[in-house]
Amino acid sequence: MRGNKLFEVAIRIIVLLSHEPDLRQAEIARRLGECGSTVMRALPYTDRLGVRLAEDEDGRLTLAEQ
Repeated sequence: MRGNKLFEVAIRIIVLLSHEPDLRQAEIARRLGECGSTVMRALPYTDRLGVRLAEDEDGRLTLAEQ
């Protein structure tokens, strides 16, 4: 998979979490129509885009306070 695809998925993750925070990776993958492994590989790209994510003790992701 190319980096461009992962950047695209990262942007979609950011948009999704901005509207619906506190989602687990599996739920993010389901809502985006992507494989869980693709979402996992795309997560570091959110940081490269300048958006930090926070994960709670239950594995739910949300946008971190900037």
